[in-house]
Amino acid sequence: MSKLSKFFKVIAATGDQPVIVQIRGLIGDSFDDATWTIKNTGDEVRSQLASYAIGTKIKVLVDTEGGSMQCALGIRNAFDERAEDLTFYNCGYMASSGAILPPTKSKVICPDASFVMIHKPYSDVYAANDDDLESALAALRAHNDVYAGIIADRIGKTKDEVLALMKATTWWTGEQARAIGYGCAPEADEEIEEITARVPQIFARYKNVPEQLQKKITAAMQPPTKPQPTQEKSMKMIIAALVAHGISVAADASEETILAQINPVLAENKRLKEDNQKHLDARKSRIAALLDTAVTDTIITDARKTSLLALGTSSAEGETEVIAQIGELRTAKAVKAPRGAAPAKFVAANATAEEVQARIEELQCVIHDSKLSPAVRAAATRESIDLRGYGKLVKPVETVTAGRN
Repeated sequence: MSKLSKFFKVIAATGDQPVIVQIRGLIGDSFDDATWTIKNTGDEVRSQLASYAIGTKIKVLVDTEGGSMQCALGIRNAFDERAEDLTFYNCGYMASSGAILPPTKSKVICPDASFVMIHKPYSDVYAANDDDLESALAALRAHNDVYAGIIADRIGKTKDEVLALMKATTWWTGEQARAIGYGCAPEADEEIEEITARVPQIFARYKNVPEQLQKKITAAMQPPTKPQPTQEKSMKMIIAALVAHGISVAADASEETILAQINPVLAENKRLKEDNQKHLDARKSRIAALLDTAVTDTIITDARKTSLLALGTSSAEGETEVIAQIGELRTAKAVKAPRGAAPAKFVAANATAEEVQARIEELQCVIHDSKLSPAVRAAATRESIDLRGYGKLVKPVETVTAGRN
């Protein structure tokens, strides 16, 4: 079989069914190994179309990554003469010069599992002088203008808008191609014949192909799957859990039905969480302000502030406890002990850790109060050492009375 026949294939009509024409692969000149001649794919298309009477309905199934724009224009012009008889199906790719094949008046079916790609035409210039380069540049710009005009007519944009899309090398999925007006959705009663199920390896030939588009086309080409037993089991478990929590759900409820019932519950839970967080933030602000003031007034130390902040923000009861402790400490500081008086007796045996810490802080105030007598400050120092557990490490100083000789 010749390379040309692989590119272009005609399936004769049967009964009242339309003629099916397949176009796939590269667009351009091909060597026909059956006749040992160079043939142009545009000539082949025109020859085949001429064999069918005007008015014969023809399905054109396209899957091409592009190729020669010269040949593509020849094919398009051949199609344009029969535009009203043709319906095009994007069976994978209408890329590069393949995007300009369908005439403006012809319908183009673009399934989700398909791509349209447009970019600026390329040119190869060898052994060129400056005149050759200028000539090639002028030719490329002319090709850009023709290409942009064809796409602009199909999607209803200006040439300048299309040229910007071409410069960026723009890819559209079937869904996006339908959205911009390039094509339309498959009809429910029509089956689109797939030319090939090949993996989109053609992507490697082009630049700027978005990764998410590659993933989407791969996923879209997979056949739909029925719910697996594990999925059905999960649905039953979800329904049972909802019923257990008082949400009435039918045993055969769909995902949409379940979501419609639980979404209001989820919204209410979210609101409650937000309200609760506001209360927590407000409590933390109140406790932090109270403790900051207590530190400033030397009622507590920074170290004590950290533990009291954790207690106060843990619960409403914790907040009440912290407020009470700060109040007691503030009252104790306000009532100063008489000069030379020993601190009030403190029984550590039944005291809590918080009470012991508070007592140590109270003793520190006594120790550093120069107005008190040395005996009182010494007693406070001894008690502070005992409360810290260092009593055994410090040997009491014995009073020695020196005798006279």
